[in-house]
Amino acid sequence: MCWLSGGLAAALLLLTVPSLSYAATLRHTTMIASDTVRLSDIFLGLEEGQDRILGAGPAPGRSIEVSGQQLIAIADQYGVDWEDQSASASMTITRAGRLLDEAYFDALIRKNLPELGEGPISITLRDFHPLTVSTNELDPVILSDVKWDQRSGWFSSTVYRAHPTGDLASDSFMLTGVVHATQRVLVYARALPAGSVLTAADTRMMIPLRDIFPPGRLQMRPISMV
Repeated sequence: MCWLSGGLAAALLLLTVPSLSYAATLRHTTMIASDTVRLSDIFLGLEEGQDRILGAGPAPGRSIEVSGQQLIAIADQYGVDWEDQSASASMTITRAGRLLDEAYFDALIRKNLPELGEGPISITLRDFHPLTVSTNELDPVILSDVKWDQRSGWFSSTVYRAHPTGDLASDSFMLTGVVHATQRVLVYARALPAGSVLTAADTRMMIPLRDIFPPGRLQMRPISMV
């Protein structure tokens, strides 16, 4: 009788032990670095070997939103036991990006124009717009067809993405501007009477306006006299 009670107790114990499950939960936001989206980017807690590539991800620095209906379809297609499944749910996938600013292209221009030498150079870009690229690209763009007129300082070139995204407006574009060799000159810090003995406090070094404002960039407005 005691053995029967023990067996019954063991059976009851087994009934009360919760069964192990692989219920997945939805990631409401996720950040990816690659150009593809994986199942694990959307659901957390997948079964072993269940993860796979779903398709192309957004462009660097961009985001896409996945609706509840799309999430349900993905879960059904790949056998994901999605806990708290809901058609009203949604999630956002953002691809990390690195911004190529004026300083980046300044260095790239200097690298592609070795004739500039090591002296002080000022580079002014015309109609410049920063470019966002993938974070894992060491050389994200290529500078081609570089032309520089040493007399006027005007240069032009074509920028190509090393890995095109399909966006014709940003995969290649013209990069133009003016390159100037800058020189500092010694000027008086204030007006001095004739015969004054100059000291360090009486002078300062400055960059001439012609080097700060390249040709065509300095505009003078007439002043009306009352």
